[in-house]
Formats: sequence, C-alpha cells, structure tokens
Amino acid sequence: MNLIYTEIKTKLGILHASATNNFLTSLSWKKKKKLKPIIKKINPILKEVKNQINFYMKGKKINFDVPLNPKGTIFQKKVWNNIKKIKWGKNTTYKEITNKVFEKKNSLGSRAVGNACLCNPIIILIPCHRIICSNGNIGGYNNKLWRKKKLLLLEK
Repeated sequence: MNLIYTEIKTKLGILHASATNNFLTSLSWKKKKKLKPIIKKINPILKEVKNQINFYMKGKKINFDVPLNPKGTIFQKKVWNNIKKIKWGKNTTYKEITNKVFEKKNSLGSRAVGNACLCNPIIILIPCHRIICSNGNIGGYNNKLWRKKKLLLLEK
C-alpha cells in the first residue's frame, strides 16, 4: 500500500493528509514524523480532499464524500462511524454517542468515546469537534480547543 502525503494550508493551520489511490487514511494538524516530504504525484483522493477542505473552510455547507480508511480498533471504528453521521452545524454529546455504541448502559462509555475521539486519524471528515458534553460545555479536543471553537463557529 503506497501512501501519498500532502499538506493543505488552512486558516487554522496546515493539515497533513495521506492517502492511497483509493482511500484517505489520515488528516491531521500534526505532521506524522515517519511521513516523507510532499510527493508531487497527482492523487485523485488527496486532490478531492483538498478541494472539499477548502470549500469547508470558507464556511460553506458540505457533505464530505471522500472514501475513508481510518486505522483503529473495532470499537474506535464503531464510534467514528457514528460520529460521521453528525450533520453540518449539529452537535451531539459523548453520552448520545455512547448510547448508540454500547448495547448496555456503561458508566465509562462517555470516557471510552472521548478516547476514541482522541485517536481519530481523520479530523473534520470524522467530525469529533461536533461532540460536546451533556452539560453544554464544549469538552475537549486533541487538536487544540481554540480550533474546536473555530470549527463549531464555522458551521453556524
């Protein structure tokens, strides 16, 4: 599996993206140390991600449709699949995601969902920034809290 890497400059910082010819595998504010410098090869997935991110950063409503292949555990993927269903401009809570992911009531479920968000390898397209606390607080965000606030404002 050949990964191709590129950078996407945004008003919130540089996004680092990697993809195969078929799937986006990561999108992060943090550069992965083991990734090689930008490869000039044209990749249709990365080209489309860049177009969609640029559109999104202009505050325009978009339903991302890039094929994703995030690396994670079965549980993390289950959480991320539920998070992908959160629509533009909408928020949900860690508890609501917990109720969708766990079959039985789980007192530590919200923490487990938060940890899955922390490991999200494809930010924005898997919109963990749309998850807030049940008490209305914004909650945490692995990619800097100020970015979460800006992303939420962008979608209003």
